Amino acid sequence: MKAKIISVEGSFINKIGTLQGSVVSPILYNIYLHEFDLFVLEGDYLSKYRSNKSSKSNPAFTKFLKLKKHEILEAESVRISKGKKKYWSFLHKLRVAKLNEATKLKIPRLKHKGFNRKIIYVRYVDNFIIFVWGTKNDCLEIKKLVGNFLKSQLSLNLSKEKIKITYLKKDKAKFLGFELWQSTSRILSVKKDVKPKGIMDREGKNLKYRAATMHVPRLRITFSMNSVLVKLVDKGLVRYKDDKFFPISYKAALQYDVSNIITYLKAVFRGLANYYGYCHN
Repeated sequence: MKAKIISVEGSFINKIGTLQGSVVSPILYNIYLHEFDLFVLEGDYLSKYRSNKSSKSNPAFTKFLKLKKHEILEAESVRISKGKKKYWSFLHKLRVAKLNEATKLKIPRLKHKGFNRKIIYVRYVDNFIIFVWGTKNDCLEIKKLVGNFLKSQLSLNLSKEKIKITYLKKDKAKFLGFELWQSTSRILSVKKDVKPKGIMDREGKNLKYRAATMHVPRLRITFSMNSVLVKLVDKGLVRYKDDKFFPISYKAALQYDVSNIITYLKAVFRGLANYYGYCHN
């Protein structure tokens, strides 16, 4: 397979073999692992983990947050005596207190129909990750089923170093150089000092309070800067000493043309920027 390779020494055409990162490799992997995709997404062994049951609001949670008669009367008294600003502030603090109490009493916000187990499967070339809504025992069973299928049907072995079961609220899962984790549930209690027209209200006029709600945990995709710096150390562009990274002059490149040096460095940093660019966006 012919491909142009850029290095600090210059560029040249490679005529033998398949380059790592070329379009051919993913195609070959997709052909070979197609049966594995079908096993996870459509196979009978994992069918119980592909639930379509939807969750609904828990009536007990809604009832608990609903204002009682004496609370309504107290709020109305605040509005009459102190104005709308104090009225909204009172309702805001009352709702935050109720949400805190609901959390302590372990009243769930959603009501599930039966045991709602779900999985989401993502694969890129020979790397894959399976998100599981379920227990640790479910994860262990899925790991066993996946390992048995790959061994018996495709003659592949799972990497013991890379295969891990991670609870995303407490730890980060690493996938394709990125870190995947989930924000923990918390109660929003921040006031919103914005007028209806969207103008910041510094003086406090017409101040509105954001209704306190249970924050829905979301999947976060970030990356570790250390992993990027380690790659630059391997390329001789950064120095590592005493657990710290330092810039370093690339003296090995001084013997080459300036245009070649610039082209090589641009290729390295452009590759890193394009790969990690959408993180934290």
